[in-house]
Amino acid sequence: MTIKTYSARELRDSHFLADDSVSVITSHGKPVKVAIPFDERMLGEGVSRALALNLVENHVITQVKGAKMAEMSLASFLQLMSRFGIPAADQDTQELLDEVNTFSSL
Repeated sequence: MTIKTYSARELRDSHFLADDSVSVITSHGKPVKVAIPFDERMLGEGVSRALALNLVENHVITQVKGAKMAEMSLASFLQLMSRFGIPAADQDTQELLDEVNTFSSL
């Protein structure tokens, strides 16, 4: 799921609610509203958790901030991410190996 940004002016010509993305509506360059799809995440988990999942999934906030937004422990939030198929690490194999080598040399 993606996050899209629309200005208030663009809303007149857009069908921003026609897809399943989280949308941020801005006025004069500042965010004023967020539109969240009414989907399984929203129904099952509520607004704060659905929004946290979307923001983490789209790399807008960290998993730690997502857990705080969802009012969950990090471990519980990671389990929630797993239930919705959101990877905790989306690095390729080489990036993960590089990190492991960096931490093991400390």
